[in-house]
Amino acid sequence: MNKRSYDVDVVALKIFDQLVDDKAVNVDLDGVKYPIRRDFGGKQGNIPGVDIGTYRYIMQNPNTKSQYAIKAQQGHKIMWVINTDPKIVQGDRWVARVEDGECFISEKTGTYSSTWTKVAKAHIAATMTIAPTIQSLAKSYGKGGV
Repeated sequence: MNKRSYDVDVVALKIFDQLVDDKAVNVDLDGVKYPIRRDFGGKQGNIPGVDIGTYRYIMQNPNTKSQYAIKAQQGHKIMWVINTDPKIVQGDRWVARVEDGECFISEKTGTYSSTWTKVAKAHIAATMTIAPTIQSLAKSYGKGGV
């Protein structure tokens, strides 16, 4: 595992590509595997997602009434990056959204109504990083891969 820092957009896009694969059982980040859970989504409990450190990467639940659920019903693939750290204020939990392979960073890290800025495909470095390294995430939270 290298020691470079991962920007939120790079990690989100790597995870997105793996979560949209219905056959995938793990997310692989530089050789560390994290199990994909398919029990998110309330009563239906069939929404795929993965927890890495204090971040949750979860596909949009199409069974709600939000504008993004409507898009998911229409066939768009949408994944959310949510900071689940209990110390974070509720409105600051929504970090990024990947929609059909394009990453959007929350400007105000807030609710769905935040201002979302599209990250250029040429990779503009995000101002917030997920963690110094994926390896440190695994060690910090004892949730290393499989």
